Amino acid sequence: MNKTINSTGIAEIRDFLAARSNDPALYDSQRALNAWADEAEESLDAGNGAHIELRGVHSVSGCPETFSVSDAGIDNHDEP
Repeated sequence: MNKTINSTGIAEIRDFLAARSNDPALYDSQRALNAWADEAEESLDAGNGAHIELRGVHSVSGCPETFSVSDAGIDNHDEP
């Protein structure tokens, strides 16, 4: 089964980054958000949850921050 991040998941990622990032360029374009969604999909492909990690240098806290996309933000597709 192939899993992808849907528009709900992208909105969740944007909200997380808007709250935790000190650099708006990381989430202020669809291209940037798609790159984060790709990272979450790579995590899924590796058998993990749909996780992303914000590096400490880019976080408000100065520490790495992780986020997991909810089940509502993931679409499941049957592979042919």
